[in-house]
Amino acid sequence: MSSSSRSTESTSGTATSSERVLLLLPGISREPTIEAILSRAGFAAEHVDSVETLYGELRHGAGVVVVTDEAVTEEAVQLLVRTLNRRPPWSNLPIIVLTRRQPQSLPGLGALDLFMSDTGGNLTILEYPVHPVTLTSVVQSALRARRRQYQVRDLLQGLEEKNAALAASEDALREANATLEERVEERTRQVQELAMAVTAAEQRERNRISHILHDHLQQIIHSAKMWAELAVSDPDTRGEGLPRIVELLDEALETTRSLTVELNPPVLDTDGLAEALTWLADHVSERHGLDVQLDIGDDFVVSHRDLRTLLFQLVRELLFNVVKHAGVDSARVRAMIDKAGDPSPAGFPGHTAPTDGRAAERTDGASRVRIVVEDEGEGFDPNAQNGHGLTSIRRRLDLVGGTCRIESSPGEGTTVMIEAPISPSTERPESDAG
Repeated sequence: MSSSSRSTESTSGTATSSERVLLLLPGISREPTIEAILSRAGFAAEHVDSVETLYGELRHGAGVVVVTDEAVTEEAVQLLVRTLNRRPPWSNLPIIVLTRRQPQSLPGLGALDLFMSDTGGNLTILEYPVHPVTLTSVVQSALRARRRQYQVRDLLQGLEEKNAALAASEDALREANATLEERVEERTRQVQELAMAVTAAEQRERNRISHILHDHLQQIIHSAKMWAELAVSDPDTRGEGLPRIVELLDEALETTRSLTVELNPPVLDTDGLAEALTWLADHVSERHGLDVQLDIGDDFVVSHRDLRTLLFQLVRELLFNVVKHAGVDSARVRAMIDKAGDPSPAGFPGHTAPTDGRAAERTDGASRVRIVVEDEGEGFDPNAQNGHGLTSIRRRLDLVGGTCRIESSPGEGTTVMIEAPISPSTERPESDAG
C-alpha cells in the first residue's frame, strides 16, 4: 500500500490505519479465506508477505496482527522483542497466532513474556482451522482493546501538551508550575495503571469467552460435523445422524444465546440494576450452584447507564470469586443507596456507632451506591494477597471516585464492600446517558 492511499490516524485513534487487521499467513493457501471472513464482518484486513513488510506496516498503524505459527520463527521473535521494547507505554499491540500445534512448541514465545500481567496479555492463540464466529469475536475484542489504548495515548498526549504549556508560563508562576507538574505526573501514572487494569479485566473476559468457545461450542460443532460427514459417506446412518445434528445445532445456538445474555443482560438496560442483580443471582445459581441471597433496598435505583453497568460487572466478578475460591455454596449480596445526610447504615463494613447516641451523618454532600458481597468461606489475608481481581476492581472504582473495602481472614469468610458516588454531574437521566 502506498503512502498516498493510506489514511492517517486522527487524534481520536479511530482512523482507518489504526483499525487495520494485518495478516501474515504462511502455510495457509493464498485463497483469501481468512481475509474474506474478516472482510465480511466489516474489518479492514490486509495481507503482507513477510515479517519485514509486517513491521514496516506497523509504523503506519494497526489494530491487530494475525499470523500463523509458521511465521513465528526465532528471527521473527527477536525482531518482535526489539519492536516491543521500543513501544510507548500506552501501546500493547494485540497479536493472534493461528496454530495446529501446542502453544509451548512455538519457538521463542516464552521470551516475549506476553502472558505476564504487566503486558496486558495481548497474545491470543487460536487452533487452526478456526471457526469464523470465533475469529471475528476475538478480532473484535482485540480492536476494542486497541481503541482504548489510543484513547489513553490521546489523554497522555494532552497531559504532555499541558505540561509543556505550563513550563512556558511566566517566571512568577514557575515555582507553582513545578508543583503542578508533579501532580500531573502522578495523575499520568494513575491513568496508566487504570488503563492497564481495564485492559487486564477485558483480557480475563476474552479468556473466559475463548474457553467457552473452545471447550464447549467448538466441541459441539465438531461433533455435528462428524455426524454430517458420516451421513454423507454412509446413507444408512442418516436416520440416526440427522436428528443428532439438529440436537447439536440446537445446543450450539443455546450456548451462543446464553453467552450473549451473560455478557450484556437485556434486563440491565430495560429494568435497572436491582432487577439485573436478581437476574445475576438466578444465573449464578443455575450455572454454578451458588445460592445468592439478595437484600436490596426499596429505593435502590441507579439511572446512570455506565455506572449501572460497571457495578453489575463488579458484583459478577465478586460472585465468580466466591464460586472459584470460597469453597461454599451460598453468598449474600446487599445493595442500597446511602443518601447524603442519612445515618451511616448499621451492619455494613466500616460502620461505627456514635458514642453520644446521635446518628452519624455524611459530610461530603453526595449520595452513594453501596453494595456488599459476603460469604462464609475460606477467606484470605488481604494484606498478603492481591489476587482474585480485587486490585482491578479497586482501580476501576477509582475512575468514578468509588472505593472498595475488604474484610477477610483465613477461615473466617470474606466481605467486600464497593461504593460509588451519585452526584448531579454523573447521575443524569437515562435519555442523556451514553
